[in-house]
Amino acid sequence: MRKRPIEVLVIFVISLVMSACNSNNSGVSVSGVITGTEVRSLTLFELSVHDSKELGTVQLSSKGSFKFDFEAEGVGFYYISADNDDYIVLIAAPGEEISVNAEGWSISQTYSVSGSKESALLQAYRKGYYENLNGLAEANRTLIQSRGEDNYPEIHAAMTEKMEQLYLQQKEIATNFIKNNPGSLASLIVINDKFGQTHLFTDEEDMSLLKLLDEGLMKAYPGNSHTLEHHQRVIKAAQNSEMAAALTPGNEAPDFCLNTAENKKLCLTDFKGKVVLVDFWASWCAPCRKANPKIKVLYEKYQSQGFEILGVSLDDSMEKWQAAVKED
Repeated sequence: MRKRPIEVLVIFVISLVMSACNSNNSGVSVSGVITGTEVRSLTLFELSVHDSKELGTVQLSSKGSFKFDFEAEGVGFYYISADNDDYIVLIAAPGEEISVNAEGWSISQTYSVSGSKESALLQAYRKGYYENLNGLAEANRTLIQSRGEDNYPEIHAAMTEKMEQLYLQQKEIATNFIKNNPGSLASLIVINDKFGQTHLFTDEEDMSLLKLLDEGLMKAYPGNSHTLEHHQRVIKAAQNSEMAAALTPGNEAPDFCLNTAENKKLCLTDFKGKVVLVDFWASWCAPCRKANPKIKVLYEKYQSQGFEILGVSLDDSMEKWQAAVKED
């Protein structure tokens, strides 16, 4: 029996709706196999900007297999934590079916990942990162074990140079990674990385790289909370940089106004044309209070030549610094 046109139309519409639902799938699956380790359970966490949320724990099967299924509103950071405190970081997007496999004593150093472009990018970077990090740990062990040896000064110099070279090498690798992937959330992890106990990048020294990543992420993931957090970091860092530049020796000092002990407004520009010593102090600062008599002598000696002292208190309470002024 042939279906009537209206029935065919209804079936067609239903198929379209089902197809749309599948294309907007917010589910994420992470599965894989971990072998050659004593790990028995894995816990999945979602990383927000300032916190983490546990999504569930699974037991490895007798063959080491596992699977997590969860919902994701957008691309985000996740990590799988093993019961031996080792972990794997993932960058998952809605609809992805991610495969993670690892073998050996350290899942963070042996894992492979597929089904997630961002996670694969991060894993490729991490492979070289851990090689250099292991070299750093080896050099540090050599230093510790050689203490007390007659040739320790030579060993110390050699290992220190090795560690410095490893740091510079890793920073170069990380810099190239970010430049090649400025619109990747994997680069956001890299730019916040530490190498040993030292940050690879700082706001003061690497502003151009921070800005490059900011521009790339704002294009690729404009509404992502991690992108927006980095964007605010760049804005604040730029403001701090401008303030630091304004205080560079030789530049005109930025003006500011505060109230005196008599509650009268006084500005730095009120002393224009004079030599001014700006002295930051506080009633609770013993060295500051101890230096006050010497500053008085300095003022009396050079006041006739246009020398002035502008004391700026860091006290929270006006009463405290007013009392200190009277005492000193």
